[in-house]
Amino acid sequence: MASLQKQAHDLFLTGVRAADPTIAVRNALIKRPLTRAPEGTLFLIAFGKAACAMMEEALRHIPTGQRHDALTGVGSGWGRNHTLRAYEPKFSSDREEC
Repeated sequence: MASLQKQAHDLFLTGVRAADPTIAVRNALIKRPLTRAPEGTLFLIAFGKAACAMMEEALRHIPTGQRHDALTGVGSGWGRNHTLRAYEPKFSSDREEC
């Protein structure tokens, strides 16, 4: 019985790790890096419960010196009390907490 509980626990933890928004964004941007927009602004948008975690990771992958805008949207449920947080245009060396 203990072996079955350990196996169930291990499967649960594997699922939780697979759903980690930071790891998911990191893996996606390693496989397909953001490209530099030499004459423009890179726009990053994230919505939902994991918006801040996803945005914080995505900001780490912006090409050096790239001008960018970031927008996150979080709320308590679809259609209710959504708060959008817009950031002023900045360079990748400037960071704000989500």
